Amino acid sequence: MSTPSDGENIKICVQHAVTGERLAEAVFPATATVDDLRAAAAASLELLPLLTFRLLHGGRLLEDGAATLAAAGLTDGAQVDVVRCRCQALAAACEDGVAEVWNLETG
Repeated sequence: MSTPSDGENIKICVQHAVTGERLAEAVFPATATVDDLRAAAAASLELLPLLTFRLLHGGRLLEDGAATLAAAGLTDGAQVDVVRCRCQALAAACEDGVAEVWNLETG
């Protein structure tokens, strides 16, 4: 597939990385960024605050940031895999300079 120009749209299918289940489909302008895709995926998947996720395309991680979808190698009809992870730790810092990290499973 060819790299889209600025005036074109990119249709992306988001699927579960393990099962292949189609989770969402969206159309983005070619100027959209990986962050835009991440925000749309989080909203459409209604992810819980303690769940994080990673986006992969062609077996490689799509890095967060301002890179356009085209610069990240996504073309019209691309499939993006979602890997969901449960947050394992919680960190907090206080005004007195004390910082603590808790394991969410064991406290």
